[in-house]
Amino acid sequence: MWDISAIIANFARYKKSFIMRKMRRFLAILAVAVTLSALKVYGTDYSNLDGRASRAYTHGEWASAAALLDLMLEQRPEVASTYGRAITANAMRSDSLEQVRLLEKALANHVPFDSVFSQVEQWSFHLGNFHIYENFLSLARDAYPWMKRTVDAKLLAFYRFRSNGDKMIEFAHAMLDGEIVDNDKKFSNGCRYPGDPNGPPHEIYNCRCALVSEIEGIDTSGGKRRARNQETGRNELIENMTYAEWAGWKKRAKKPNFAPAGTIDEAEKYAEMFVESYKSKYTGKVDYRGIDIAQANEMNRALTEVLGEYEVDYKLRNITPFNTREKRFKDTTAEAAYQWGTGDLFFNKKYLKNAKAMAAHINEYTDLLNQVLPNIDVAMEQTKKKTGIAAELQMRYLKALKKTGRTNVSKPDAYGSMVHELGHYLDDRLFTKAVKESGFDMASSFSKYAENVSAYATSNRQEYVAESFTAYWFGETSELDPELVKIFERLKKK
Repeated sequence: MWDISAIIANFARYKKSFIMRKMRRFLAILAVAVTLSALKVYGTDYSNLDGRASRAYTHGEWASAAALLDLMLEQRPEVASTYGRAITANAMRSDSLEQVRLLEKALANHVPFDSVFSQVEQWSFHLGNFHIYENFLSLARDAYPWMKRTVDAKLLAFYRFRSNGDKMIEFAHAMLDGEIVDNDKKFSNGCRYPGDPNGPPHEIYNCRCALVSEIEGIDTSGGKRRARNQETGRNELIENMTYAEWAGWKKRAKKPNFAPAGTIDEAEKYAEMFVESYKSKYTGKVDYRGIDIAQANEMNRALTEVLGEYEVDYKLRNITPFNTREKRFKDTTAEAAYQWGTGDLFFNKKYLKNAKAMAAHINEYTDLLNQVLPNIDVAMEQTKKKTGIAAELQMRYLKALKKTGRTNVSKPDAYGSMVHELGHYLDDRLFTKAVKESGFDMASSFSKYAENVSAYATSNRQEYVAESFTAYWFGETSELDPELVKIFERLKKK
């Protein structure tokens, strides 16, 4: 008799799960431990720490850099430039909580928040990753609502610096979305109503806002708005929606036609339209070397079809293979991954090197799944005997696996894996904001619908949305939360 737990453990190697997140945290802690151990040899004086932190930062060793910079702040908590480096290092690790903690530490030590913002801006631009600064401003605004006016002004200046005129106008007016004032008062932008001829010129030109009366006792949420259809040029009535939903609706463009490339160089050149045009050591890269042209074309087809349906403010930062020399990717069995905040999209080159490698990967995954499913009840009984949060998460995963018969919505092929990761990208850039603005109860949706989607959807909120989007993309909407489907629909180009 064989142990079903061993099968489950073996099977889990081939699909990402909540354990992968714990492993990344473990590796980060391990890196910090190694750094601290090294300090016993090299010393902990400030200049020594600064030199080691600079080397780690320059070489992209973000966990070590963050740990060393934190030690520097313990000695000199008043140095704004150290906060800038520490926050950007943690941003490269996608650690939002640590970024907020560092801002809190700076404020507690009487470091002006303007100085912190300035340093984060400087170091994020040094890295060639403008999104770090933008995302940090958003984190600060959410953590400290009293900073909203200051942060919004800095975001507006950021968009102006980027020469993004339309974005600048939209954001300035997005800041007013939902604002209510008395009839005899002006809105915070100095206008009495949209297009007020007495208002500042930059608040009037190209303004597309609408004014809605707020009357006590009368529900106006079902009202409609008039907007210009970008394809027909005609004005039409649309449903009332939040700013984020409107931003996804307003630009209507025809879907681009996908033409398969004949060579890897052509495929890379084609994919460059989806990444940042600014090229540096850290951004603007597409690297398909070492993979089969058919697999590269499948990835590009997913990029074309999915991103042809949605208008995203910022492009992907890079599309590159996992760097297995990095500890976080050394033993990964994932087909692909998206890094929140930075916009990096990674793929596993060993599965994409040729058709035979991909077929072997899919067959191995299928064989393992076929071993697990007939014995799922045994695995669930064994899990019931365990306690703790890990056991609870495993039981939730197994229940969903039994119910849906699948770990993930799509097969672990190039196209399906890319659709899933693009679901993360859209969630990062569009869905999360729309969910927040619309008041959608994500926790309730996750609790009620995740086990209907796939086993992997039960891992956490991000995987739930990415898996739900993948199911939506493949036309499997019957088991999804209809309100979440509405968000996917409303943010699409029409």
